[in-house]
Amino acid sequence: VCVVVIMLIGAAASLPFLLNAGFGQAPKGAQLSQVEQSPHYRDGQFHNQVPTPGYTGNKSMLAAWWEFLVAKRENARPAHPLPLVATDLAGLSPEQDTLVWLGHSSWYLQLAGQRILIDPVFSNYAAPLSFLNKAFVGDYPWSAQTMPEIDLLILSH
Repeated sequence: VCVVVIMLIGAAASLPFLLNAGFGQAPKGAQLSQVEQSPHYRDGQFHNQVPTPGYTGNKSMLAAWWEFLVAKRENARPAHPLPLVATDLAGLSPEQDTLVWLGHSSWYLQLAGQRILIDPVFSNYAAPLSFLNKAFVGDYPWSAQTMPEIDLLILSH
């Protein structure tokens, strides 16, 4: 209960910050003209190529957040460990351009002889707080110690 109260206070305190125009506003002027020229702009609004439902408006925003934070979701986790190919990253030829998905938002990329690591997650959690996003059950063969020497580390979020 205390955690939920702290989260609600944090959410309320961050609301003015998130409503700041820097986080988005309706396009105007030249930007609006550019949007209107898109083949995906019809009937006064932009349409994604693939239907992408977000907040549908069928309940209050508070109810939607409450459901997101506390509701139990069916099939939110796989019933069995996900199949995995444990690529030997150190054994890959540096001359071979390669892309390996390491899980979550993590990628290992070899491009033009450069070894690039993108958003690595070398823990059992894909969030800064352990209770937010626990990893799926299964083996994870990569660690910071088993990575080949990295030329570029990219942290996007």
